[in-house]
Amino acid sequence: MRWTLRKKLVAGFTSIALLLALVIGFALIQMNQMSQTFDFLLNNETELHSTISEVESNVNQQSSMFRAYLINEDEDQLEAVFERNDAIRSLLEEAEGMAYDEADIAAIDELWSDNYRYRSNVQGAEGISGGAAVSYANQSVLPLGQDMRDHTQELLDRIDADVAAATDETLAEAGGTVLLVSIVSIAAVIFAILAGVLISNRIARPVVSLSRSATRMAEGDLTEEKKRFKTNDEIHDLNEAFHEMKTNLHGMISRIASGAESVAASSEEMKSSAEETSNATNQITESIQKVAGGADRQTQRTSEAKATAQEINDGMGQIAETMEHVSESSANAGENAANGVKVIDDTVAQMETIDARTEAISTKVNSLSEHSEQVDQIISLIGNIAEQTNLLALNAAIEAARAGEHGKGFAVVADEVRKLAEQSNASAQEISTLISEIQGGIQSSVEMTEEGRAAVQSGINHVNEARTEFSSIQSAVHDVTGQIQQVAAAVEEMSAGTETLTQTIETTAEEASSTSSYAENVAASAEEQMASMEEVSSAAESLSSMSEELEQEVNNFNIHERQSEGEEMVLSEEAEEVSEERKVS
Repeated sequence: MRWTLRKKLVAGFTSIALLLALVIGFALIQMNQMSQTFDFLLNNETELHSTISEVESNVNQQSSMFRAYLINEDEDQLEAVFERNDAIRSLLEEAEGMAYDEADIAAIDELWSDNYRYRSNVQGAEGISGGAAVSYANQSVLPLGQDMRDHTQELLDRIDADVAAATDETLAEAGGTVLLVSIVSIAAVIFAILAGVLISNRIARPVVSLSRSATRMAEGDLTEEKKRFKTNDEIHDLNEAFHEMKTNLHGMISRIASGAESVAASSEEMKSSAEETSNATNQITESIQKVAGGADRQTQRTSEAKATAQEINDGMGQIAETMEHVSESSANAGENAANGVKVIDDTVAQMETIDARTEAISTKVNSLSEHSEQVDQIISLIGNIAEQTNLLALNAAIEAARAGEHGKGFAVVADEVRKLAEQSNASAQEISTLISEIQGGIQSSVEMTEEGRAAVQSGINHVNEARTEFSSIQSAVHDVTGQIQQVAAAVEEMSAGTETLTQTIETTAEEASSTSSYAENVAASAEEQMASMEEVSSAAESLSSMSEELEQEVNNFNIHERQSEGEEMVLSEEAEEVSEERKVS
């Protein structure tokens, strides 16, 4: 397959565009995965954590209401216990729909079982009162409530651990993505620079070399050897056409020089014969006829050289059209580079959206931290109430002891109240400890979210750097377009030089035709007026003058091999004057 200039340029810029599309596609895929992970953490894990927290709150309320029922034996409080139990069941149904991890699902199923057994055991406490009810509760109900609180806390801890692990994994993937995109972007820039330098050298060097050869030929140097280019494109065709033109012109000049020498020799012989004797008129006539034949041949060859020059001029026009197509391809490449910059701008906007979502997550986590502090204050209040209740129970026990037999029942109740106060105080301390751990986890989540925002911002900076590099590529494409336009202008100048050469050949043809006409006139005069030696001598002098002019024109071209590479061709003053007169005409 022949690799033309157009195919080379299209292949180079297509490779750059494909590499750019690969980098952008990979970055978009990674950002989409990160966005899905953050959405999952926000919409699923956070809601699951909130639901389980509500379950824990209802479990605590359920236990408190059951203790109140044991103390007061109020059926309304027992009904409230069942309502809390139903609420726990509804929350567990919601949590089961959110959970996707097998361990979380198993923990929720275990809470289901605990809640069901708790309800059954509470129903078993109906109809029992006094110490028997307290004993039944301590054996069958209260331990089960503690198990539910423990299982709920374990599930919350597991959810927090899953969120932390997913966040760490997402941040690690984001760092790897930024590093890989940076490496591929740098490789794309280096490839684009190398491709631009290689293509420009492949085009510019042969054109510059041909331009120098054309300049030497315009100065009259036809001895330079044929150029050898390792290409098979339009530059190769131009080199072949240029060499063929130079070869034809070399042969034409050689033939003209030979003819001029023959004409000069014949004219000298004719003049000498006219001065010596009139008997040589027949020989002079024969020589003049030979000169006329040579002039006719010279005219024919000049016409052939004119046709060759016209073909060269047509080839120059085709080269100009090719350069125009190359310029259009370079402009299309510039538009593709501009589209690449636009895609990078869209990528930066997407990453800024991710940064905004991360900031929203941080805000919600901070709000959750504030709510946990409020819960901590409420638990402190519950602890104070438990201490006061304990004091009241102690005072009641003292008063019951003073009452003697009548105060024994009241002493039992006071003792149960004291135990309940101590349990409430212990539960409040445990909840306070759990709240402190939750606050620590929330703080860790805030820090990890901030780190995620920093990583996203770093990604935005790297993508902006890639945008700057692609802008540089776009500028380089514009520079290449300008150079191609300069090459097209140089080709137009060569075409104009070829037209000038055609005009020169036409002038030479006219002079050769005039030489033939003069020779025929001289021959006719010699045959008609054998005695008129003065006219013959005058015609010989005219012919000699024309031969000298033709030799001066031929001397403008160097058709012999150089002695050394550094030697320059020197023109005579007469040749320079003739060249200047020809340019003016």
